[in-house]
Amino acid sequence: MLTPTQLNNISNDLEEQAQRLGTDCIDAIVKGVSKTLTLDGTSTNTIKTMQGLGYDSTKIRAEVMKDLNSSSTFKAVNATQKKKVEKELNKVVALYNETSKKTATKTVADAVGTINANEKAIYKRAGRILKGDVADQLIRATATMVEQNAGVAVKTLAFRTSTGKVTTLSKVYQKEVDYALTSVASGLKTSDEAVSNAVKNLSHSGLRVVDYASGRSFQLDTAIRNAVQTSFSQLAGNIAQSNVEEMGVEYVEVSRSLAPRPSHAEWEGQIYTVKDFKKKCHFGETDNAEAIYSYNCHHMHYPYFKGISSPMAEIKQYEDKTINDKNYTGYELTQAQRGMERNIRALNREKTSLKNAGLSTTKVDEKLSGKKAAYKKFSQQAGIKESPNRLK
Repeated sequence: MLTPTQLNNISNDLEEQAQRLGTDCIDAIVKGVSKTLTLDGTSTNTIKTMQGLGYDSTKIRAEVMKDLNSSSTFKAVNATQKKKVEKELNKVVALYNETSKKTATKTVADAVGTINANEKAIYKRAGRILKGDVADQLIRATATMVEQNAGVAVKTLAFRTSTGKVTTLSKVYQKEVDYALTSVASGLKTSDEAVSNAVKNLSHSGLRVVDYASGRSFQLDTAIRNAVQTSFSQLAGNIAQSNVEEMGVEYVEVSRSLAPRPSHAEWEGQIYTVKDFKKKCHFGETDNAEAIYSYNCHHMHYPYFKGISSPMAEIKQYEDKTINDKNYTGYELTQAQRGMERNIRALNREKTSLKNAGLSTTKVDEKLSGKKAAYKKFSQQAGIKESPNRLK
């Protein structure tokens, strides 16, 4: 078994590495965009002259882009920066994969030790002694799952670019350059403003992984956290069930959640015979969203010894609330809080990348201050603890 706190903390190191990878990728892309946007004197003069004569942005852009597209110097700069960016992106992804594999190995070892210690403590309190530790095949299976979830393939990585489209890592640089050039060449933005815009869009997208089967994309750090925590939750569940069967335990108790999914609320917090537990909680059906130990489920089950064990204490679940004239269920409150945390993380990424690009962070600092204050107030109104680790 794993306690809720242990399960929540288990992916912290891998999440932080994924977030660092995202920031490093943004820095590499922005550095290339910034150097490519250094327009020559001719283009700058064209913009100023045409603005002075009252031409609209479309005509100014057309003229400036014509100059740039016919400039061998500009083409050479763009090609050079593109190669540099691609080389740097491949380098940071390779380093991430190497580092995350080592972290995953350590995470598995630490988690297995914690699970075994917790299991032995449960049985010891009931006056029983477990015969052995978790089976090697379960450890190997989980280690493989965690390594696969933590590692990334370059072709699946993407950002949502300034155009609003999810674009693979290999194409992001050129998309951002093209968009920034359009803004600068039309006279609507200065080079610094265009670079700041690229930073903002990439930061609020976050580095994403693309599921080509569904066409959906997910932020890398969130995807890793959910996948890794699910892997360890399932490992703990399989170990618990293996020990229950080996020790001939008749009953099990299922934990409670502060904000369960509606379908999970039907079976949580109860004591079952082992047979009823498998049936009512759909144990072993991990592909079924209604099942215990399904994706991102944080419920656990424990051996229950009649006459010895005491039922788990009742916990006060999050109540339905109305905040700012909007009605939330307890579960919806937690999801709204997660959304606010993602927004703050995005602003933190934006601030870091702006600093690395030598640009002002004043506006982002103001937004961060406001968002953090709103997060604190919402959490208090909702009666939900703040999660400082999720804001980093």
